[in-house]
Amino acid sequence: KSSKSESAAQLMTDAEVDAEVEAGAEAGAEAGAEAGAAPPDTKGTENDALKDPSDTPDEAAIATNSQDLSAENPDSDVVNENLASLDFDGRWWALETEGRWMKGKEATFKVNLPKRIKQKSQDGAPVRVMIRLTGDFFIGDTQPVDLFVNGKKLPKIDVSGVGTITAPFSANADGTPLSITVKLPSAELKSPKDIGLSPDARTLTYYLKSVSLASA
Repeated sequence: KSSKSESAAQLMTDAEVDAEVEAGAEAGAEAGAEAGAAPPDTKGTENDALKDPSDTPDEAAIATNSQDLSAENPDSDVVNENLASLDFDGRWWALETEGRWMKGKEATFKVNLPKRIKQKSQDGAPVRVMIRLTGDFFIGDTQPVDLFVNGKKLPKIDVSGVGTITAPFSANADGTPLSITVKLPSAELKSPKDIGLSPDARTLTYYLKSVSLASA
């Protein structure tokens, strides 16, 4: 396999990528006009996660997104966690504007049990919690997922849509952070570059967009 330096050397600069995209769009529009057809609609095709990994996400954009993720409804016990404040291990790529990519088949993050859920504990007894992850799989609309909390595999997991993962579990209300491990046993380790999407040579599997916890 190529080294990180060799991979980095092969990546195109932002200017080169933008120039190629612009040239391709102009060529496509001219060809469509000659054929009497409208140019293709490229709205929504740009994805921060598929850009050159040397790009630095806009800090203001990340902050705004994090505020949205951390907003809490006082009339509900559903707590949407701030991704920027979670403790991710080294198996995740850097936080981007809308979320964070897993590098491989398994990765872990830690989250604190919200106070409003801990308060439901009776005399320190464990509380029932529902965790919900939203995101996107890089390859395929859906695939098998294993979810672990503090090293224990959860027996009941629901995977729906293009990457929404929900599961109930019991947790101690003693303030110990929850260690959440996402495992994708069937994931293909491929990069956008491998499949011709962009010069991005990072392996990507699951793009985590949000984490929420609620009483089950």
